[in-house]
Amino acid sequence: MSAKLMGMVWDLLLDPAERTVLLSLADHAAHDGTNCFPTIELTAWKTDYSTRQVQRILRRLEGKDLIRLVSARSGGRGARTEYHIHLENGTRKPPPTKGDNLSPSRHKPSRQDVT
Repeated sequence: MSAKLMGMVWDLLLDPAERTVLLSLADHAAHDGTNCFPTIELTAWKTDYSTRQVQRILRRLEGKDLIRLVSARSGGRGARTEYHIHLENGTRKPPPTKGDNLSPSRHKPSRQDVT
C-alpha cells in the first residue's frame, strides 16, 4: 500500500471515476508505482463500479499513460495482471484559491453582539 502515491493522485486533474480507480490501484502499489496486482473484481468491489466499468476506466487511465500494463496472465491459479503507476504523466490541477466563494456577510453587529 502506498499512501504516498494515494496522496499524489489528489493533485491530478481527473474525472471522479478515474480518480477513484487510480486511488484503488495506488492502494495496492509500492511507493515507486510498481508491484500493483489488484484484480478487476477487487477494484470493482472497492470502488462500487461494475467489473466492466472498471475495465473501461483502466483503459482510459492507460490511454492517459497514468498506468501501464506490465504483465497479464489469463486463467488458472495464480493468474494476475501487474500495473505500473506513472503519476508523473498526469496533468496537475491548479492550486486551490485562497478563501471561499461565499458572499460576504451582510449582518451588522449590534451592541449585543459586541462583548
